[in-house]
Amino acid sequence: MPFSTAAWPAHRARSAWRPCVPELPTLAGDPLLLRPIGDQDQPLYVALYGDGETMGRAMPALDTTEAMRAFARERQAPRSGMRRMTWILADKHAGAGFGLLGLVLDEARGAEVGVLLPPAHQGQGHATQAIALVARYAFETLDLHRLYTRHAEGHAAASGLMRRLGFKPAPAGAPPHPIRWTLTRETWQAARRDKAGPFS
Repeated sequence: MPFSTAAWPAHRARSAWRPCVPELPTLAGDPLLLRPIGDQDQPLYVALYGDGETMGRAMPALDTTEAMRAFARERQAPRSGMRRMTWILADKHAGAGFGLLGLVLDEARGAEVGVLLPPAHQGQGHATQAIALVARYAFETLDLHRLYTRHAEGHAAASGLMRRLGFKPAPAGAPPHPIRWTLTRETWQAARRDKAGPFS
């Protein structure tokens, strides 16, 4: 699932919604911890975005200079008012960071979510737990109406992840990431009530 600052056109609102975003919190699971990205995370950020295997079908890997510039823009985002939030995925016990999760708010009380993990940390449930933690924050604290994501065709792992999390297929979008999924607050609340899946 790629990171993007572009909202789906169908989710644009006629009048802009201005979210009241508090200081980005740390979100704790077990054993996963999501902590706000900081200046000390530049080496991890550059390594992830510069690795072809990690980037996979999301986007072409960046060279070191491009990745460092992207990190600088990332760190400026909270100060410039961009509706983008980024957490580092870390092991709660070991403390070391190993991945990224991004949440990009649109103007209609929705947000695109994306996770970036290196191959060594894929297939271990980290993305499932990370998105479950962020979904609770998005719906309970930010009072969002929906989360959505997108990926390339034929990406079976991403499709399986979305189904496990209760996301529903949405109308196809433009390449290179035409496969779209959405999770509404009502669906999330029902899963919580029913103690279903990762939201139980």
